Amino acid sequence: MLKRIYRYRDVLRFLVVKDIKSTYRNSILGYFWLILSPLCMMLVFYAVFSIVVKIQVKHYPLFLLSALLPWQFLTNSLSRSTSSLIEYAPVLKASSFPREYIPFSVVLVYFIQLLLSLPLLFLFSIFYHVRVFPWILPVPLILQFILVTGLSFFFSSLNVFYRDAGVILNFLLLLWFYATPVFYPLSYVPPSFLRLYCLNPMVYVVSAYRTAFLGNPVPPPFSLLYATGMSIF
Repeated sequence: MLKRIYRYRDVLRFLVVKDIKSTYRNSILGYFWLILSPLCMMLVFYAVFSIVVKIQVKHYPLFLLSALLPWQFLTNSLSRSTSSLIEYAPVLKASSFPREYIPFSVVLVYFIQLLLSLPLLFLFSIFYHVRVFPWILPVPLILQFILVTGLSFFFSSLNVFYRDAGVILNFLLLLWFYATPVFYPLSYVPPSFLRLYCLNPMVYVVSAYRTAFLGNPVPPPFSLLYATGMSIF
């Protein structure tokens, strides 16, 4: 896989740059949407779950953003990559580069967007005077990148044969969202349900992001090993 990536690196670079430029072309705010989009989502979640539902979490805006940014990376990557092979079918028929480059380029685009939006978390950490642990950050970034890449390959291939794969994915993403501690802390999960709940690899990924930006307890080593295994699988 790595050899093929290097061999067709120019094609991959072209696909990524083309996608990024086309996303923000003719947009008034342009790349500012990388910051505005998660901020708007955070404000909505803050209004609903902190003011209305009364979820009590310290530094709740930072708590939300530390999960919303990686969650956006996951959902945007999977939603776009699932239909990518169909979208690029004429190009694939006329060329010989590996077809997995198409969904992989989509994942790379949103991964770059995630990296570019991370300074927002650092700014919120400074605002709340929270100690940041940046050396932890590569752990969730790498784990999530592997996980999202593998899922994008699976769903994009499945969608070639079964066009309702995208509908199924949207339903699964909705369930997955509520089964991940994005807007509520892990302590809200009943102890009797915790073992089953923690089969979700995104639990550990989100927890690791919050360790980096909120100083939350570091996920146990075995949990990170489990998340790594799930990502590779």
